[in-house]
Amino acid sequence: SWRRLRNLSFLQVVKMLILASSSPQRKALLKQIGIDPIVVPSEIPEEVEGNNVRGDITLLAKQKLEAVLSSLLTSPEIAGELKEPCWIIAADTVVVCKEEVFGKPEDESDAKRMLSSLSGTRHSVLTAVHISRLCRSSENLVEDSRAEIAETYVDFISMNPADITWYLFTEEWRGAAGGYR
Repeated sequence: SWRRLRNLSFLQVVKMLILASSSPQRKALLKQIGIDPIVVPSEIPEEVEGNNVRGDITLLAKQKLEAVLSSLLTSPEIAGELKEPCWIIAADTVVVCKEEVFGKPEDESDAKRMLSSLSGTRHSVLTAVHISRLCRSSENLVEDSRAEIAETYVDFISMNPADITWYLFTEEWRGAAGGYR
């Protein structure tokens, strides 16, 4: 249980971590702390409305995790390779500015629209994370599961059209909520 793990570092108890995301940034963050995750992206559409953003992204992270868990369980060759304790982590991030929710831009013109809207504002970046520990001895296979949400406030510089054009040229906007990193 989580109480037994309190005195151990996460690295001491992680034998296998599955990242339910194709995000190179999330993988790089895990590698920075010494974890080389197995990447198994989910195919869950990332759609968030403006009514209950926190609830929506938390549910989306959970759905991503459950989709990857389901695909693992239906693939005998992968399920047989799971080492305990095995963890699955999924996350979703959105940017919220003036009650508008920005996910990942669909294309360069969408990124330009997002960057123009965010220019010179203070806005929030919300990330929901869902993590589960798998255990073969449990009837459900998932022994422990937790969800958390973090909010960060960002003061975004004012960008003129030339700044936005230059940033779009870097292609850093691809795959990033709000169109920036």
